[in-house]
Amino acid sequence: MMKLNTTVHVSPSGEKSVLTTFDWATFRVLDVIPEITRLIALGHSLAETTAAKQDPTFADLVLVWQEFNQRFGRVVGPMHHLNGVMQADYTGLRQAVEEATPLLSAYGSDLALHKGLYDAYVRFKQGDPYKGLRADERYIIDETIKNFELAGVGLPPEKKAALKQVNERQAMLAKTFRDNVQDVQDAWQMHLTDRSELRGIPVDAQRAMKKTAEKKGKEGWCVTLQAPDVLAVLEHADSSVLREAVYRARVTKASELDQFEGKRDNAPIVAEMLSLAREEANLLGFANYAELSLAKKMAKSVGVSGVSRFIAELGTLARPKAKTELRAMRSFAKKELGIAKLAPWDLQYVTEKMRKARYAVDQEALRPYFPFSKVNEAISALLSSLYGVTFVPRPDVKGWNDDVAFFTIVDAAGVLLAGCYVDLFAREGKRGGAWMDNAVDRIKLPDGVQVPVAYLVCNFAKSPDGGETYLSHEEIQSTYFHELGHTLHHMLGKTEYAALSMGGVEWDTVELPSQFMENFPWDRQILKEMSRHKETGAVIPDAEIEKLIGAKFFNTGLFTLRQILFGTFDWELYRDYDPAHPIDANRHWQAVLGRLEVRPRVKWDRFPNGFGHIFAGGYSAGYWSYMWALGLSADAFAVFEEAGNIRSRDIGRRFLKEILEPGCSRPMAESFRAFRGRDLDPKALAVHLGLIPR
Repeated sequence: MMKLNTTVHVSPSGEKSVLTTFDWATFRVLDVIPEITRLIALGHSLAETTAAKQDPTFADLVLVWQEFNQRFGRVVGPMHHLNGVMQADYTGLRQAVEEATPLLSAYGSDLALHKGLYDAYVRFKQGDPYKGLRADERYIIDETIKNFELAGVGLPPEKKAALKQVNERQAMLAKTFRDNVQDVQDAWQMHLTDRSELRGIPVDAQRAMKKTAEKKGKEGWCVTLQAPDVLAVLEHADSSVLREAVYRARVTKASELDQFEGKRDNAPIVAEMLSLAREEANLLGFANYAELSLAKKMAKSVGVSGVSRFIAELGTLARPKAKTELRAMRSFAKKELGIAKLAPWDLQYVTEKMRKARYAVDQEALRPYFPFSKVNEAISALLSSLYGVTFVPRPDVKGWNDDVAFFTIVDAAGVLLAGCYVDLFAREGKRGGAWMDNAVDRIKLPDGVQVPVAYLVCNFAKSPDGGETYLSHEEIQSTYFHELGHTLHHMLGKTEYAALSMGGVEWDTVELPSQFMENFPWDRQILKEMSRHKETGAVIPDAEIEKLIGAKFFNTGLFTLRQILFGTFDWELYRDYDPAHPIDANRHWQAVLGRLEVRPRVKWDRFPNGFGHIFAGGYSAGYWSYMWALGLSADAFAVFEEAGNIRSRDIGRRFLKEILEPGCSRPMAESFRAFRGRDLDPKALAVHLGLIPR
């Protein structure tokens, strides 16, 4: 299998940190299935050995399994990662993942439903050694037992068999869903030969489109469904024909209306997934999947009705502001742009024009101020202030593509804390969106620490001329800093066991650190530190900063209502689905739009067919948690604002100690309370969004 590179770093005080990186050049697709098959057999054997122990120890139940799962993860993890970022470059990788998916799902089900293994944990908890454990160690045992029970370990054999079939089918459908979206995204293109059709699109974006055409052996320009092209067209193209074409392609992908004419249609997959989710919930004793989804969330305390109320009340708060904002947009579009009737593909375009006219803020005009290198310098300075850590470039560590950079994080004492692969640019064959993933877990070793390693992935437009890439403020704030927040949560965790890493944090709180980080790029000093104009070398002027900050709450009503639309659609689908009266997802989407949307819409919108978050991304019956966690992050950031110093080292260290370092070693409600000194202020979210006065 793929080779690993392990280096030991010794700090000036003698602390040992073990850094594990991957030799990507040695990854071979042909090795994947044989190695997974071998490891699955070993896992089954280990389960039987553990179950047979009458007096299992903590080492038997945690340490031995931790070591085995690390070996397993170093095979499965890179496979899934490369499938997301370099699928087109590895012949047979997609097929290998397709073959591995049912094997891994069956193995996962076998372990989760293994009564003998479960009984071993229960026996240990009932004995004296359990009482002598630290609180975090007891938490591992308690949570493992709870996970067994939520997985259905206590079910009779026939229900276990049914549940296993459901889980295996869900895994395959999720993979097919993702593949269908990827296929459509990679295949769609619009070839343009008339430069006038590109009017309004930023010059760098036009150059990138021209380069795409050249790669395909064509004259002119090629527009794709990669995120940089879609944003460039929908936000800036003066041609409504071009905007409509790109919008239509985006909201009909993986449907009967895309260029594959139904061959990549996700509608049947969605229908089956909803049915399977309800079946899974019922087998486990829950009334519906929404109820099941809350079993391991912070919002379990408020229940299904409480979440429904949270979504509805936030929508009620946002709706008046959204209506006012839409009226202003319609008036502006008619008077200033000659658009008599707004269409969905006009919304982003009009928003940018209006932002520029009302606040003199032009995201593209500001882009030349923010070179990637200066943004990284500012990030390093901020993290040094808050947490006493520094990002160190490591050009000697190679990634899976020439665009990939590697960094380590060290603290003020010179102790190596973590590593991070950074893959920021869009390319063909790379999954869209942005994400952080775990490459290596933090584990306490007998004579040191195995440091965590993360993947930080985005899809920014690479400079077409090979020079430095420049980011818009929106890309910096809502994408780069957001994903950096997740990355820091993983890298700055200080738990001793892999089972306690941030990956186990309640799903409705996992966005707290990411959305917390989004606040910093609004700070005047940080904006200056991130900036160096492409041509003049000047920092961003104070006047531009004030305009940018002045536009912070521009159209936040519409933004919030859009998030409520997604959350309502997701929550109602999984809460209300009844196999006796199946819900058609696209019809329900139209119904939700009819009830809640204030903006123009079209009947041919097939957005659900590409909604990977809730059908293939872990947010099933959980999309609302973005807004739930935003309330937590807003209330947490308010501590810095109340102190009048967003770089406060004391508060930063407290956030590090109470929120980031504990991982999932305790419930996030306890971590939040330890940091804030109280429970969440329910008004914090509405204030943060500008829906009610501060």
